[in-house]
Amino acid sequence: MLDYVHDKGAFIEELSLIGKDKGEFIVKEGDSGDFMFIIIEGKVKVLLKRGKKEIVLATLEKGNFFGEMSLFGGNPRSASVQALTDLKLLKIRREDIVRLSESNPKLLSEFTMGLCTELCQRVSNTSTSLESYFHINRAILKNPKFRNFLQKIWNEKEE
Repeated sequence: MLDYVHDKGAFIEELSLIGKDKGEFIVKEGDSGDFMFIIIEGKVKVLLKRGKKEIVLATLEKGNFFGEMSLFGGNPRSASVQALTDLKLLKIRREDIVRLSESNPKLLSEFTMGLCTELCQRVSNTSTSLESYFHINRAILKNPKFRNFLQKIWNEKEE
């Protein structure tokens, strides 16, 4: 995402660099927040907790970002994010966006273009995944042998 920002040094200087340790939660599902992060160094997992189960939605690393829905939409965190390694993160707050719009609109424009490009790619990937899930669900409903096979595999994983 930072590939769209021509003066990365100036962009980073405008924002807060923070570190997190391996295993630490950066954000937790349901929390409020008016900030997002760009991963400068390290790797995280994006996850949901459902009872005792942990559902890993994605693994993100250098150059990826998370938390944009809370920053721009004001929504509670839709998932938790946990450090898989020690991290260096760039924290972008709502007030940083406002300040950049006044002090350096070109820098903000480049950042926004990178963000929008990546979000479009994520929507495209999600559409492809949803189409695959649709076909799998249809096969499960229409084919009792396939349904029984999946049930058997699922039960073995549960044990």
